[in-house]
Amino acid sequence: MHTATLALSILILIASQCMDKRCFKIKFFLSAVLLVSVVTWFFLDTLSGNGFDYATLYHLRTGLTGAGVGDFKYQIAQYMGAVIAVIAFSAGAAWVSIRLSRVSGFFIGLYSVAAAAIFAISPLTLDFVKLAEFMKADDSGGISKLQAEYVRPVAKENSFKKKNIVIVYAESLERTYLDQKSFPGLMPNIQRLAAGASDYTDVRASDGTGWTIAGIVASMCGVPLTVWRPEDANELGRLNNFLPGASCISDFLSTAGYSLEFMGGADSEFAGKAKFLSGHGFTSVRDRNYFKGMNLPAQDFSSWGLHDDVLLEQAGTRFDELSGKDSPFLLSVLTLDTHHPSGHVPKACGDMEYAGLDERFPILDAVACSDLLISRFVDRILAGPYANDTIVVLLSDHLGMPNDARKILESMDRRNLLLLFDSDIAAGKVSAPATSVDVGAILLSALTGSDAGVGFGRVPQGGASDGLSRALFEGEDVGHYHAFAQGLWQLDKGNAVHLLKDGLLKVGNQEISPPFSLVIGDGGRANELSLGADVSEMTSRGVDWVYVNYCAAFGPDTPAELCALESTATGEQYLYKQKDLVRGIDFRRDRPVTRKAQVKISSGFIVRNHFESDYPYLIKGVVDKGSVFSPLEEGVLFNGPFVKMPAGKYRVIVNGRASAASSAWADVIADGGGLVLARGPLRSSDAQSYDIYREDFNIDKDVENLEVRVYVGKEDAVRVDSFSVVPL
Repeated sequence: MHTATLALSILILIASQCMDKRCFKIKFFLSAVLLVSVVTWFFLDTLSGNGFDYATLYHLRTGLTGAGVGDFKYQIAQYMGAVIAVIAFSAGAAWVSIRLSRVSGFFIGLYSVAAAAIFAISPLTLDFVKLAEFMKADDSGGISKLQAEYVRPVAKENSFKKKNIVIVYAESLERTYLDQKSFPGLMPNIQRLAAGASDYTDVRASDGTGWTIAGIVASMCGVPLTVWRPEDANELGRLNNFLPGASCISDFLSTAGYSLEFMGGADSEFAGKAKFLSGHGFTSVRDRNYFKGMNLPAQDFSSWGLHDDVLLEQAGTRFDELSGKDSPFLLSVLTLDTHHPSGHVPKACGDMEYAGLDERFPILDAVACSDLLISRFVDRILAGPYANDTIVVLLSDHLGMPNDARKILESMDRRNLLLLFDSDIAAGKVSAPATSVDVGAILLSALTGSDAGVGFGRVPQGGASDGLSRALFEGEDVGHYHAFAQGLWQLDKGNAVHLLKDGLLKVGNQEISPPFSLVIGDGGRANELSLGADVSEMTSRGVDWVYVNYCAAFGPDTPAELCALESTATGEQYLYKQKDLVRGIDFRRDRPVTRKAQVKISSGFIVRNHFESDYPYLIKGVVDKGSVFSPLEEGVLFNGPFVKMPAGKYRVIVNGRASAASSAWADVIADGGGLVLARGPLRSSDAQSYDIYREDFNIDKDVENLEVRVYVGKEDAVRVDSFSVVPL
């Protein structure tokens, strides 16, 4: 929303209304209507959290019975006061114009321009346009009807008792392990805890919830995590805005004054978890890197991250610290040691071995250990002084993936674990069917008493007439739910691709790290995203697509810059360079005059155009502001990246500056130096940035560990900004 422009236009509108007396009645009416439309949008936004959308229209059509209008009495009072104020403001401007009795063609023209600007950029106008486009694009009513079904929880101050919340996501610790016939005595402690909880016994798996980040998103946001290609599921960290269109229980709690913290043993950057958390209310994330910084013993870590015994001890300490403060909090904890295929048994469990079956399965040892550790953590809370002020949710993030006990699990009717502990809710089994999508709705109901739901999640025992789980259990096609969830990535909120300063490409409301490809739909808007480099599937489909990668993928010119290739359904191709991307490209409108011949896309290239201080192949070089500098001592600045390259003809380019380079050189080698493919001195110049080394070379047969090295002498002054190896 253009807030500053809108505010300036309103000031100009009122000022110019005062300076010309002609048509004062018409101008009074027009000003009042325009200003009331603006305050009306802000009022609707406080109710819906999303301005004027399909859900607002739906409720205007069907009425507000049962909507709890009384809960919004303060917002309604504020709205009525604002309406009266802007009408009075417009009337005052009309009165001033009569008193001044001025006639000015300039000011009446300025008034007309300001009125047109307010109408054009008013958020209510923009929402009407989006709604009209949305409904026109989906006359069948599939996705558009879901706008009304999708619930964005709105926090109302002091409308509920703000209990603290602890959510434990137990990695792959599904309810199936409680089955005494198949796994006798495997989880006795969680079995005991279940007797004192709201025990949801029929939480089924569903598409878009079956891996860790998907389980977290589903439970927090009430939607399946839907991507365009399954192989992109763990690449979502390359999208800078994680589901920006989603409204989650975490967003609700943050708005209600909660502080949100996450603790997990794994790297939170994996699969975009950190992006999701930071984008949806969490202000503190303690993960593998955080705990590594605590200098804990090496035995406290597995290859995945921090062991659960140390994690849960840290979480217990943090719970006590947060509970001692005045503000409410959500502490979310994600365990790790029951990860497939075999899990890990940390030191706190010693040599624990599960002996309930004749055959041994290492994953079951890890499950038995997690039963002990997690129950200790939950018991610590429930038996402590803060129990009555805390809601605890214990759930599996998803069903176990193929592990040692796979042959047993796959023969069973599997269910996710979901236990809710609240001193204000009587313990008991809840047999109504649910999915992970319903967890946020269940938590919201326990916290506020509202059964409205979160996203497409609903309280399973509430007899909801809509929601994703209901549709799934009744055998309906749920494809439109997934299509709606896919739209929450908000790729289609604009027609342009624009290169940002940090190397990300802005597409709609999304920011993406290359390489990626887009399918371009009606109106030039992106409607599909692939985070891979293979465009053959899109070519065979006969659709308009755009592929963004380093220019090295399209030829040897400016290889370390970014390029975009647009291909139409009829095979026409247009190549855009980095200068075009910096300006911003509106596909179908900004096409070059001349088409390109069919561009050969290569994946066999190397580009490094930015260096971080932790670049793994740094040797003597010093990193500053993305470049590598010589340290005034002899040695190799860097090498790497040790990649496989097919036979062919290539060009190596090292870009930067070498103001003094009498003994500096660069080379391309393979097999640890056993094969020298290219070598030459660096070129000196007073220019600020140029190709300090460029050479063409041949690879006669495929090599496994190709690397680029830059060597400097003690007196050399060299800066390397980028290097690339591209096919010719």
